[in-house]
Amino acid sequence: QEGSLLNHNPGAEFFFKVLAIKNTEDFNLLRANFLSEASKVGITKGLQVNELVEYGEAALRIVLREVQEDQGKNILMIVLDQTAIVKEKQSREKFYEIFHFAMDASSLGVAQYNMVDETGFATHSWYENLGIEKDGNFTNIHANLIEKDRIKVEEFLLRAMKGDTTTFSERVCIQKDGVQHWVRYIILPTEYVPAEDRIIISELVQNVDDQVQREEELALALKQSKESERLKNAFVANISMDIRPPLNSLVALSEELTHTEERQERERLLTEIQHYNDILL
Repeated sequence: QEGSLLNHNPGAEFFFKVLAIKNTEDFNLLRANFLSEASKVGITKGLQVNELVEYGEAALRIVLREVQEDQGKNILMIVLDQTAIVKEKQSREKFYEIFHFAMDASSLGVAQYNMVDETGFATHSWYENLGIEKDGNFTNIHANLIEKDRIKVEEFLLRAMKGDTTTFSERVCIQKDGVQHWVRYIILPTEYVPAEDRIIISELVQNVDDQVQREEELALALKQSKESERLKNAFVANISMDIRPPLNSLVALSEELTHTEERQERERLLTEIQHYNDILL
């Protein structure tokens, strides 16, 4: 009822050291600042309390439960030092944060899941590239693939369920809300232990919209280049047909002029040369 300390074992000295309590007689559970108000209320109602307390650099798991003793009801407090576990978890979370950032920056989505119980892990980009909601649910994850691509993927996964270890690697089309985009989809069966309910699939999904756009632009440029070449050749052919007769006449008249000395004939030849010259111009 009062929250005062009755006794403790030698291992509790670490706990008091963390709280900087020099005199254990001053310790009072109900007035302690490391417990949440919800936990204190739970204690007074006789409920079992399990709370992770981060105090300074330490992380302590506090378990409180009511016990019946000869002198009445008391509270047993168990303190577990989980500092190393929490620090490892924080390091892992930091790694995952950096991993997510790197994958998002490269538009590369990564996932690994168990086909048996449909549980697993995926990066933000994996959900985004497949156009699905991030809810940790690995059911119906191929709903946004266009039909022909969805059939190919689902048939591959059915073979993987039967032990096929080949790799799927193709460019597929995603369609959501009337908008299409393209991804490079790589699926690799990485563990096959059906007896232990483990059929693990790893996936890489990379957005390749920019690549597809460049390919389309290149194809269009190539088509336009071929059309320009065709028009140029047709133009040259037409021009050749137009200029060949007057050009031939000019050559013949010029040759004849060099062998003609009679004045009237030379004037006639010069007049004709000028006529064909005007045609060419």
